[in-house]
Amino acid sequence: MKFKFGNIIVTSFFTALFLSACYYDNLEDLHPAPIVIPGLVTPNSGCDTVKDISYQTDILPIFISNCGSNNSCHNSNSNSGYDLSTYEGTLLAKDLLISSITWDGTVTNMPQNSSQKLNDCYIAIIKKWVNTGAQP
Repeated sequence: MKFKFGNIIVTSFFTALFLSACYYDNLEDLHPAPIVIPGLVTPNSGCDTVKDISYQTDILPIFISNCGSNNSCHNSNSNSGYDLSTYEGTLLAKDLLISSITWDGTVTNMPQNSSQKLNDCYIAIIKKWVNTGAQP
């Protein structure tokens, strides 16, 4: 009887070990593809709006690449009235910034003389920066 009971325990152990070793996770089931909604910017869409946004590392590069040649439309030598090449100058214009880049009709659309707004990612980054305190 002792021998049969030992056999049952050993057999049960190896059966349990064998069955648990046969479990495979399907990567697609564990991490399904994100649902993509056109125009919606999410952290998984390649646009990082979860991190802290700063003028120097996030906002200024957007201005440099989209506001005239090397931000020529909004620097200290321009006639626009807004110097977006400095943090201090951008703070003075931040109340108009979201309206101008979203083309809501209340101020001049920016980028000016363009047929398209900034991309959704850039708009989301600038909105977050303004709405979370416009950090340097």
